Amino acid sequence: MGNPTDGDLLVLDLDHDHPDPATDRGEALYEALEASPLPRVVVDLGGVDVLSSGDVRVLINLKRSAEARRGGVVLLRPRPHVRRLLRDTKLAAHFPIAEDHPAALALLQSACTA
Repeated sequence: MGNPTDGDLLVLDLDHDHPDPATDRGEALYEALEASPLPRVVVDLGGVDVLSSGDVRVLINLKRSAEARRGGVVLLRPRPHVRRLLRDTKLAAHFPIAEDHPAALALLQSACTA
């Protein structure tokens, strides 16, 4: 899981490489957000095959934390089956989805100035 910055974005990579994925990812995501002065976050879902209920909780809490800092969260490159899950659970209505970094930045700029 990386946490590079891309301009004024914090880019987090959500993957399933951890022994206890939801717990480890959640802690790492929160730590990265708290350590960063950047409240605008892109969560890269490109390598995610399955979203667990723990993953969903992590995303919701990350969104709340970013918004409390006057920022936001955009989900990047979800695979088709993950995108369907987001749509079917109505999470897609709460998380903007982008296919690339420039689109994510545009979505965050419009959300953070609205």
